[in-house]
Amino acid sequence: MGSLLHRAISSAPEIDRMFEATQQPPFTQRILETYVPNVKIRVPTYDGTKDPVQHLTSFMATISKARFTEEQKDAGQCQLFIDSLVENALIWFSHIPPGTIDCFEQLSTAFLRNYRVFIQRNASSAELWEIVQEPDEPLWKYLTRFKEKYATITVAEDVAIAAFKKGLIPGSRLHVDLNIREATDLDEALHRGSRVAYVEEDEKKRANKLPPPRPAVAKEKSRETN
Repeated sequence: MGSLLHRAISSAPEIDRMFEATQQPPFTQRILETYVPNVKIRVPTYDGTKDPVQHLTSFMATISKARFTEEQKDAGQCQLFIDSLVENALIWFSHIPPGTIDCFEQLSTAFLRNYRVFIQRNASSAELWEIVQEPDEPLWKYLTRFKEKYATITVAEDVAIAAFKKGLIPGSRLHVDLNIREATDLDEALHRGSRVAYVEEDEKKRANKLPPPRPAVAKEKSRETN
């Protein structure tokens, strides 16, 4: 009895640390402080033993019905994604360091990397999900990289559209446009992307052609006196 009590007391600090770790969310203050309305959507669940790409694809298709505003989108997707995790997957989520997730892209990327061993060999769409537009990357370059990868694999069109949208810079012109009006197919999404890319490049060229501002001319202070 005494030995059992000793072990219980000696393990108490470790139990406290484990409990404290589960109370610290991995999200930044930006995500935590964003208001997200209560959305009644039954999301698919993931327990950490199946193909993560299939789960992410199903999840994205389900939450497209949520109709979050652009400001609510990241926080809303993160919140609903937590609801989809159960058992070992939920334990994995609780071990993510606090304050390290600032958007859904970071959360979904960490999820795919952690469970990549369960990706089925024929689920090559994972390669599309890994293509993301870098912060300073022109849209036309991202379009080119995405098209080149898409041409080498065989995936369902709805998966390709979801991966294409996810890879865009959040809040960018095309990202907002595709969220406001869903593309009916991948060709439409890519065509709209090409038009936005053309406009962005044209704006850059026009900005570069503008003449440099003229230096301010100092007003003549001295006046001739009669």
